[in-house]
Amino acid sequence: MATFASVAISCGTVVASGTVDAGAPGDAAGADAPSSQASDCNTRGCVVASITLSNPTTTTLDVTWTPPVDTSRGAITGYRLGWTEGGTNRGWDGVYPATTLTVTLTGLVAATSYSVRVTPITAAGDAPVTTRTASTAGGGAASCNTSGCVVASLVLSNPTMTTLDVTWTPPADTSRGAITGYRLGWTEGGTNRSWDGLYPATTRTITLTGLVAATSYSVRVTPVTAAGDAPISTSTGSTTGTTSPPPPQTNKFVAGYWQMFQGPAVSEITASAPQYNLQYAAFAMGNRAGTGSVSFDPVFSSPAQLKSDIAASKAQGSTWLLSVGGGSDDTLQLLNDTNANELVTSVIPIIDNYGFQGVDFDLERGSGQWSPAAMVSAAVKLKTHYGTGFLISAAPRPYEDEYRTFAVQAGSALDLFGYQFYDFPEANDTTFLRNYINSRVDEAVGMGIPASKLMVGCITYSGYQAGHNTVQNYRDIFKEVETRYPALRGVYIWETSLDKLDSWSFAHLMGPSIRGVP
Repeated sequence: MATFASVAISCGTVVASGTVDAGAPGDAAGADAPSSQASDCNTRGCVVASITLSNPTTTTLDVTWTPPVDTSRGAITGYRLGWTEGGTNRGWDGVYPATTLTVTLTGLVAATSYSVRVTPITAAGDAPVTTRTASTAGGGAASCNTSGCVVASLVLSNPTMTTLDVTWTPPADTSRGAITGYRLGWTEGGTNRSWDGLYPATTRTITLTGLVAATSYSVRVTPVTAAGDAPISTSTGSTTGTTSPPPPQTNKFVAGYWQMFQGPAVSEITASAPQYNLQYAAFAMGNRAGTGSVSFDPVFSSPAQLKSDIAASKAQGSTWLLSVGGGSDDTLQLLNDTNANELVTSVIPIIDNYGFQGVDFDLERGSGQWSPAAMVSAAVKLKTHYGTGFLISAAPRPYEDEYRTFAVQAGSALDLFGYQFYDFPEANDTTFLRNYINSRVDEAVGMGIPASKLMVGCITYSGYQAGHNTVQNYRDIFKEVETRYPALRGVYIWETSLDKLDSWSFAHLMGPSIRGVP
């Protein structure tokens, strides 16, 4: 897609818009025609830095530009300028010296649209062409009323972490002629992201997608008529989210997995076990075999209720992550960068809809399902999209060596690493469990995984049929390891429905012991 830029001058003078093209198809051939352009040129840097059409009369237009910021093609030896009149190509006007930065076009036709193009000339050939379009004074263009020929209103609404809705109403002044379309452009955090394209005259709203969380956007819309582009209207809004750093590593976590089939209601957790300050919604699962695409069905709760309950829980200080995978997920595949892109693309709308603050990886099908490199790729893409405040977690079984490789390769992109110290028969043996947790923490720290990322996973429900232990024993082992690794991050339970069956004993004991809260 072409790259656009624009300037707007008060109505009755000129409105200009333009494109940066790889060449100038249809330009007149001959001695003044542009030569082929070098392939190593950076389109945004080697074109003229700005081009403005101003001071229109019925027969003249001033053309002003500034030199390119990218001089990798060599010194500028001149500038080539050309133009069209009312859509008819008038060819290249000639070559101007390298010191020329302004030209006045004369002998023009009143109330006529002119498209002016400028390309720098270097020893490496002509750089890409920058084009601006404007109209001479006179006729319908001169009768435009600034407050009436712009869009009547421009509103940015319904922000999420990655989207903004843009809505406008047509101009009240139609003296320029019928609206043939609308041109829309925007800046991202102060950086010009160009014109997005030309929308049909019937368009009244669009949704900008793929935006960056917690970022300011300035959106501009101009009506397009036969007399040229009308003045530009601009409105500013911001996406939601945070780019603040993760919680300080001195903060301890008492965490629980909310399981989509078992619940319980998140509102009940908030009321009965406020000691939980980190919760995982399990699971987003593969929805297309052999790909990284996932979907999330909360099952136990309606999507609207879960979204509302999560918001209330977050307001009470709990952080919520979306857990991906699970032991029964044999559909999801994360083996290469294509799969990583599929995962990220499919999980972002889920994150935005529910307000999740991070992603937890819990893929349990081994090397045939996922690779450390692809998981790192997905983690980095998510961090890049949402910012450093977005948490990345993993919950491996202690014997899954691939996860340790992932943790080392991920480096700062990984925030939490929580071993599942349960679901194996020896977990019932307190002596074995104590030695096993100590040895695995020692091993992880020795590999370069900081203790501040390490979580101890537990199952404490007395009626659980597989390997588990008591909440008191898990607590005592954690405190023992913590004497050697004071930054040890916290504990979690699989799953909060089991804690409910034990009258919330995990939250009520671990809260004071680990977090120092009642």
